[in-house]
Amino acid sequence: IRADFVAIGCVGDDTAMLIGYLVGLSRKLPEALAALYIARSGAGKSILQKQTIEFMPEEDLIVHTRVTQHALFYKDENALAYKALAIDEEEGAAEAAYALRSLQSAGYLSISSTRTDPLTGKQRAEDYRVNGPTAIFLTTAHAEALDYETRNRFIMLTVDESKEQTRRILERQRWADTLDGVLSTEHRRAILRRHHNAQRLLQPVHVVNPLACELSYPCDRLILRREQKKYLALIKTIALLNQYQRERKTVDAGNGRRIEYIEVTASDVEIAA
Repeated sequence: IRADFVAIGCVGDDTAMLIGYLVGLSRKLPEALAALYIARSGAGKSILQKQTIEFMPEEDLIVHTRVTQHALFYKDENALAYKALAIDEEEGAAEAAYALRSLQSAGYLSISSTRTDPLTGKQRAEDYRVNGPTAIFLTTAHAEALDYETRNRFIMLTVDESKEQTRRILERQRWADTLDGVLSTEHRRAILRRHHNAQRLLQPVHVVNPLACELSYPCDRLILRREQKKYLALIKTIALLNQYQRERKTVDAGNGRRIEYIEVTASDVEIAA
């Protein structure tokens, strides 16, 4: 995956790219992750987000420049289910902050609103529900831009602002204007197409971590209750990515229901760490 990021024109920021890729895949888990890219204006956070979400098939991706306060509540019931939602800047998501954190935490949205019955003229309550899970992507130039309750639900991804990274980006920009750079467009399409098709093959499936109780995590701050859940979700997403290399198991869940699942391995934990 890292090599394919480089091949389509990304330079540096390996960790942010890989984590972003996993955040996108987490849309297929019951509890999806969310990523917030943080960097000063001009550092390339929006480009990094754009390049990351390009690896997802278009039918699984929803991109908005701005989302108003109640817009997400009135989408079709399954419009956000197992999808990735990307919003260009945090300013475009500020009004919808409550909806985004509710969607990320609860895995769904619900609202009860009133409308006038055209036959009787009386007010009637109507209930709406929009299902997740939904992976969420945002960018911001200010670490404190979103309110704390919203911000701590995201994995914070910083962008390399060093002089060396600037040099690499400028070199890549110049190369893109050469004949080789122009001819690389078709190769880029082929790489993205391969990832799109590979992700289409991945199915939502329960992931069990038999090693979870052997792991440790700091416990000196309250926020770590959420941070550990993100870490565990990253581990499960890596297992999800490798689902066709894992044995499919089933277990009796009661009431005549059986659940299919795969298991996390030690290598998944090592990669996440």
